[in-house]
Amino acid sequence: MMNLTIKEIADACGGKLVLQECAGCAEKTACGDRRVTSVVLDSRKVEDGGVFVATVGERVDGHKFVTDVFSKGVAVALVQKTPKQMEAEQGEAVNWGSYILVEDTFAALKEVAAFYREQLDIPFVG
Repeated sequence: MMNLTIKEIADACGGKLVLQECAGCAEKTACGDRRVTSVVLDSRKVEDGGVFVATVGERVDGHKFVTDVFSKGVAVALVQKTPKQMEAEQGEAVNWGSYILVEDTFAALKEVAAFYREQLDIPFVG
C-alpha cells in the first residue's frame, strides 16, 4: 500500500496542488495531508482514497473521466489540463475535486514513482 500524502505527491512532481473541499475534512488544507492508497491510470480501476492519473493518448484523453473518478472516491487527480480547459473542450461544466496540475502527467508519474522508491527501505535488484 502506498504511504504518501497528497502534498508529498505534488511536491515530488513539482505540480500545483489545487485543493477542494472534501467529505470528512474540516478544512481544505486537511485534504493535502490525506494519505493515498493507490495510483491508477485506468478510470475503471480507481479505488477509494487513490490517485487518478489523467493521461492523454492517441485515442483517449483521461481528463474526460476525472469527474467520474471523483464520484468513485478518488482522493486527488494528477492532470495536465484545468477544469476550465475541459469545460471548453466538452462544452459542459465539470465537477472536479482536488487535483495536481502538471505540464506532463507521464513525466510527473515517473517523478512520483522515483520519490516513492526512495522512501522504501528495501534492497532493489536489477
